[in-house]
Amino acid sequence: MANKKKYTLKTAGPDDPIYKEGFQIYAVSSKQDYAQQRKQKEGLENQFLHPVNLKQSRTKILKELIKVLQNNGWKLRRKNDAN
Repeated sequence: MANKKKYTLKTAGPDDPIYKEGFQIYAVSSKQDYAQQRKQKEGLENQFLHPVNLKQSRTKILKELIKVLQNNGWKLRRKNDAN
């Protein structure tokens, strides 16, 4: 991944737009179709898409998602960390 960006995750507060405005759901047939629809409707491009095995335990899914985010340049900040 040559195009790694730094991201910081934080908990959404009660005034966060996702609670007020909601989020878009798309009926798609493939990842490429989803990316194309999103780009047309919102003008946004996906940074990355990663499949999730829903048959795994919640803990394993969470660990896998954290690993994928970190591999794509995201920085995980825990509640007890100062940074």
